[in-house]
Amino acid sequence: MEILGDPARLAEHVINKALKRIDEIYGEYKRDLSKIFHERIEKILREEEKRLEDNIRNLEYSFESYRSKLDIEERNRLSKEANQLIDEAYREASERIINFMISNKPIYRKFLAKNLERVLRDIRSEYVIIETDPETVELIRDIVNELIKDVSEVGNKKLRVEVNERLRGGFIVYSETKDVVYRYDLVSLINNLEEELKLVINKTLFGG
Repeated sequence: MEILGDPARLAEHVINKALKRIDEIYGEYKRDLSKIFHERIEKILREEEKRLEDNIRNLEYSFESYRSKLDIEERNRLSKEANQLIDEAYREASERIINFMISNKPIYRKFLAKNLERVLRDIRSEYVIIETDPETVELIRDIVNELIKDVSEVGNKKLRVEVNERLRGGFIVYSETKDVVYRYDLVSLINNLEEELKLVINKTLFGG
């Protein structure tokens, strides 16, 4: 197309060419800008997604930790309540056993006589002290007198029966120097069975 001889057409041609180039440049710029924009948006979204994932993981961890803490606290609370029930049942059972022994005279006397004879035969001391509670002292003295007459190992010893207000059923025997002590008071005997009794109580209460 010949435009050299026509200034107006020359000007129009230059303008159109310039506008076309501007459109091309703008299109490239727009495409680059769009690419940059999308990349930036994608980066922001990825960062936000990671942040949300981290927050969710932290929340899940916090929740699990809190739930675990609650589970532990609840188990501890239930365990404490169960132990309290077992302790109460043990005290009640101990009291009933002592009351039963003391109130059942034939059984109580047989228990005292059998164990007192065994201890007095066994103890290697010339002087022996026997302590018992105020309610049992006369019964112990009767048994001791019988043993002195019937058992030579007992008759050879010098025996003294004393009252111990702190005792409740049964007796304590010890040498004069207290280097040997036999505890057959009912509280001590039951306490020696504490673990076994509590296991029985636990199985009875909770089926454990």
